[in-house]
Amino acid sequence: MFSKVPSTFFGPGYSLSGSKIQMTTATAGADVLLTKLTDAEANATTGDYREILWAVCSAFWTKWQATPVGNLPTKVKLLKTVVANPDLTTQTETYTFTFTTNTDPTNVTAEP
Repeated sequence: MFSKVPSTFFGPGYSLSGSKIQMTTATAGADVLLTKLTDAEANATTGDYREILWAVCSAFWTKWQATPVGNLPTKVKLLKTVVANPDLTTQTETYTFTFTTNTDPTNVTAEP
């Protein structure tokens, strides 16, 4: 059965403290949510925001794939494609998020 509760989908690597969403990085050692992100890469002044974005998309995809089809939402879809580049040393990953939204106010449409 579908659950919109963040901790149900993301597990113990997700939390909210005050007004700040927290997701554990690979450096945490336990209850890791962002397995492709280290603390160094996430550092606010010396990290790489591209690594953060990729790690978040990858975490969504991993959790999505681990969720039984009957427990996935019908108003949100997630697709990932991977294409090997001609140099064979890199690849292109594309994550597509599709949301059915209400128009006023704009928010994700409730599940049936």
